[in-house]
Amino acid sequence: MMPEALSPVRIIARKDVSDALRDRFIPLITGFLVLAALVSLIAGAIALATDDDL
Repeated sequence: MMPEALSPVRIIARKDVSDALRDRFIPLITGFLVLAALVSLIAGAIALATDDDL
């Protein structure tokens, strides 16, 4: 890609990111996914720690 053509792509990408962050839906969904991943990680660690087969 030519350096001259990269500038409009960056401008459009920056606008899309700012629009996505202004909308509360995407950060909310991201927060729920992070929370679910942490709960899964903690549950897996507890299951491994209490496993008698080790």
